[in-house]
Amino acid sequence: MLEATSSHPLLAWQETPFTVQTTDNHTLNGAIWQRPQANLPPTGRLMVFIPGLGGSVDHATPVLNPLIASVDTIISIDCRSFGRNKHVPLFDVSEIYADLTLFVETILPTLVAEQTVVPTEIVLAGISLGGLMVTYLANQYPKQFHKVVLFVPAFKPNMAVFPLTWVVPNLLKLAFTKNKKSVWVWLPYGIDAITRNPNYLKGLLPAPEVPLYLSLNFLKTVKDWQGNRLKNTLSHLKQPVFMCVAEQDKVSSTPEMKRLFFEHLPPSKQHRLLSLPDAFHDVLLEPEAPWVAKTLANWLVHPETHIAAEASAKLIGKESVS
Repeated sequence: MLEATSSHPLLAWQETPFTVQTTDNHTLNGAIWQRPQANLPPTGRLMVFIPGLGGSVDHATPVLNPLIASVDTIISIDCRSFGRNKHVPLFDVSEIYADLTLFVETILPTLVAEQTVVPTEIVLAGISLGGLMVTYLANQYPKQFHKVVLFVPAFKPNMAVFPLTWVVPNLLKLAFTKNKKSVWVWLPYGIDAITRNPNYLKGLLPAPEVPLYLSLNFLKTVKDWQGNRLKNTLSHLKQPVFMCVAEQDKVSSTPEMKRLFFEHLPPSKQHRLLSLPDAFHDVLLEPEAPWVAKTLANWLVHPETHIAAEASAKLIGKESVS
């Protein structure tokens, strides 16, 4: 169960688990969070959330909790091999996309129909690798998803973390190994590259498991998905897009995220870019997370209205309009 929020101290999301059977006979675990409808007026809004590499919806609560006033239901499914689905093997990024496609086509419609308040708007949100997957799903299913939320989407790696001295030897190893599924590698970063929040660095709060031990073939196919196919996908998105980036991102390339946002998204007054000057990669773990949640909640209700950054002793964010 997600904990009660500071703005609604007596309210809490009620958790209901569900499972998805994959095409290769594995079981994925997901969760539905519903708010107590008797305490708040219905919004008609449902959010589908996809965590990132090694992450879980359990790590996203600082941002998801405060949405209790603007979203009736949150449905999340962790990617295979991560979070609640660590038991499921992962060798290729297309396996994650196949899992999510199966979920959207066969499971999500039933979950939506079972809601106490049948949603009139479904928001598709994801972070990092989940953000990359969200761009494809939103493009593939434009009628099912009405808004898109991207937290630091993994459009391109930060080469300071993935230097050529790490990339080249591993790709050569992959090229000269017959069994691609047998080539594994540790990612070259730890929790201190993901967040600067001392609560996670000291282990006082649970954080994504790093470093991750992954198939090199998986990393190669992620890189393939970050090519021209991504640009074409962004150019054809029809939904309003909210993107949050971190200027000190040590994992993904912030300049590339911003460039793609302005150059490839169709011009719209409803698109928002939220930039956090001091934040690291996982903006959901950062101290700014409550402010991100508040800004996102306002955008969900009024996407056409520009929301100015709040003045404070230390400016923690700014917004741009495409």
